[in-house]
Amino acid sequence: MATNSPIRTLITAAVCLSLVVSITVTVAAQPNPETPLSQDEIQQMIEAGESLAELDFGSAKLAGLHLQGVNLDAAHWAAADLRGAWFVDCSMKQANISDTNARGISLAGSDLSFATISDSDLAGASITNSLLWGTTFDNVELRGAHLQGNRLSPSGARHLVALSAALQQVPPRGTGTSATSHELAALKTVAGLSGDAFGFVYDAENPGAWPGQPFTQNPIVAAAEVLGCPVETQWRLSRAVAFERLRIALNAGDACLLPLQISFPGVSGDTLAQPLWAVATELTAVGEQVLCRLTVPPFGEMLLEAEELDEKWRPAQVTLQPASEAPSDVKYPLVTIQRPPRFLTHQQTVLWAIGNAIEMMKAISTSSESTVYPGLQGIQKLASDLAAADAADDGVRLVQLSAWEGLPRVSFIGARRAAADFLSQVSEYFLPQQADLLIETAVLLRSEAAMLETQWQPFGRGKLAALTTKEAVQENLQVLAEVQAVEQQVVTNLEEVTGVR
Repeated sequence: MATNSPIRTLITAAVCLSLVVSITVTVAAQPNPETPLSQDEIQQMIEAGESLAELDFGSAKLAGLHLQGVNLDAAHWAAADLRGAWFVDCSMKQANISDTNARGISLAGSDLSFATISDSDLAGASITNSLLWGTTFDNVELRGAHLQGNRLSPSGARHLVALSAALQQVPPRGTGTSATSHELAALKTVAGLSGDAFGFVYDAENPGAWPGQPFTQNPIVAAAEVLGCPVETQWRLSRAVAFERLRIALNAGDACLLPLQISFPGVSGDTLAQPLWAVATELTAVGEQVLCRLTVPPFGEMLLEAEELDEKWRPAQVTLQPASEAPSDVKYPLVTIQRPPRFLTHQQTVLWAIGNAIEMMKAISTSSESTVYPGLQGIQKLASDLAAADAADDGVRLVQLSAWEGLPRVSFIGARRAAADFLSQVSEYFLPQQADLLIETAVLLRSEAAMLETQWQPFGRGKLAALTTKEAVQENLQVLAEVQAVEQQVVTNLEEVTGVR
């Protein structure tokens, strides 16, 4: 298949990078609980180029520790003293932070994917601009904490962890194997099934906004449908009807998703400003009380009385109606996912998901009043707005557009990496020619994400370094042109895989 030169260069560079990563081996130091590491020893290890990943910091006295840009993946912090510690731009994937005194800890711009934080005191903590993908908080004190700008998934979508849990809860019908009992419903692939990994939405009126939902479809519905599961969305229920529908669905063994407004005493910031999607697992009567058991990522299991559930069951953007639709009057939103009436092969499921991805990437806003632009059209509109502001030397508009490089850009990067992971994983279900094309497409997506991360030049006030505003904008226009070319090639490749042109 022919590709233009810039894209071919991106593929070659990404393949070389992947080879380097594949042969890099991290040798974990042996834990020594009897002699916990000191701050001086940690700094000496960093200066010597030694890895801190997988280390055991158990019982270490590390109050006031400052670490920046350090790999702390799978490190253990049991019973450590982390009061007032600072972790800036650190990778803390699969970290285990348990039974710690972490009052006033600061976690800024760090990756806490699949970390477990349990039985710890995080009172007064500051958790900002961090990735909490698959992270669990269990029995954690958060009084006075500040949670700002955090993402609950690579794409910024807030529903994916609950969606994965719900899909894996759906039982197969009859005998045989249902896709819902396999890895396709797992957390690492659900962004591909739902379409969140392939979404892009640009709001010309508010460039700093990331709508967090696809333009063309409800992602919860999309994920369920590609797995062959009947799904029903209900937005305008009264309280009595909502509780009765919830009871009937749970008794039938259906998976039930609903948004809850969660709050903790003294906690501030935008992370909890919007409701979190929860999975209801049980509704029982104990005496005169009705209790509902729910799983609420990332805060684990909750048991709420009916009055508490009624108070917290609140709608918001997370009802996930497509961005192309006008918001409706939502009261008690409830999504129920039933067991699949038929069994789909993994390839069938993936092909449906890819078909949805193509539709999203090629979507076009047809409303003359809408300021929201999806997919390839959205990328082109962002570039057009940036070029127009630069040509007019419109400093006010440039500052407004610079907001895009925050949450929207970071979420876009995360989404495309999630898409690459999805395509790489599902390639095994295809014949060699299609599999190779999916792997090549994954390489393209990773290259695109890396380009947006490393080549984008911050141009907002106070962000400029060596470049002038005009130079930074020109660099970014080139980046967006290359991004658009890659996205178009991705669409072409996916159409070839599905056989649809």
